[in-house]
Amino acid sequence: MYTWLFFIIIVSQCFAVLIFHNRNNKKLPPGPSFLSSNFILLTTSLKNLYPIIKNFESKYGPLITFSPVSGPYIFVNTLDLAHEILIHKGSVFSDRPKSLVMRTISSSSYDPTWKVLRTNLASEILHPSRVKSYSWARKWALHILISRLQDHKEDASGIKVVDHFEHAIFSLLVLICFGEKFEEHRINEIIVTLRHVLFVTQHGSLTVYIFSLFPKESNPLIKSRIEAVNSEPQGNQIVAYVDTLVNLQLPKEEDNKGNGGKLTHRELMNMCSEFLNGGTHSTFTALKWIMANLVKYPDIQSKLYDEIIAVVGPPPREVESEFVISEEDL
Repeated sequence: MYTWLFFIIIVSQCFAVLIFHNRNNKKLPPGPSFLSSNFILLTTSLKNLYPIIKNFESKYGPLITFSPVSGPYIFVNTLDLAHEILIHKGSVFSDRPKSLVMRTISSSSYDPTWKVLRTNLASEILHPSRVKSYSWARKWALHILISRLQDHKEDASGIKVVDHFEHAIFSLLVLICFGEKFEEHRINEIIVTLRHVLFVTQHGSLTVYIFSLFPKESNPLIKSRIEAVNSEPQGNQIVAYVDTLVNLQLPKEEDNKGNGGKLTHRELMNMCSEFLNGGTHSTFTALKWIMANLVKYPDIQSKLYDEIIAVVGPPPREVESEFVISEEDL
């Protein structure tokens, strides 16, 4: 059955390329053929793709193009070239093709709609006044992290800190996104679902479906939040990310979609998924690197410790969860 399914996919894409082959005449960097590109991307997980790309470097050079029907995808193999593209020539390479799959900040081309979505995130969620208003939520997430670390401090195999970082950060972002605290088991269920969806999409052709996380679960969360906002007095509400999206007015050119210039329910789910996925991975990856470098450079760790002691004093002999460095101390 799976052999036939794979055969049908390949034949379908071959047929599609005959139709769309001449639509893109732009000169692209060299790379494997259309059939090879599709075969590799359909049969290789994302974590196993890197060695294959590195092997192609000797044949095609530092810029390699994969050309599936949903592509093309261009891989940059050297740090210097990546820095030149992203930093020195960022304005040239910053745009992206218009997505036919969904509308999110990271998949939209740089048009008026992208500007509205990006401005909403920056002004409603990332603005300093809004960030300050969520200080209680960050304190809650920090206590979750400390509690989980203390619960596992006797583990003979050690503590896998990154899992606890991920859980605490995800708990915080879910609260900011949907305006509601969730129990540990509920957060774990969502994280497992997120990992499963990411793993499944890694066996596809690297499409932007990666942001369509747990749509069946996010749908009730959005509906529940909308109902809660409509039933509560205006002054008692915290502003969640989904609140800012529900009434967001898109540019006039979007009105012809029949949704009154507003995001559809599917788009709301995609936007929330993007917020959770992007915020979680970028933050706990940064924390991983901070912790790794503090271990790698003991002199910097010692200097940091001395600075902390100079501000908050030495820790008590028995450190309790209430003893934390406050944001005011920072």
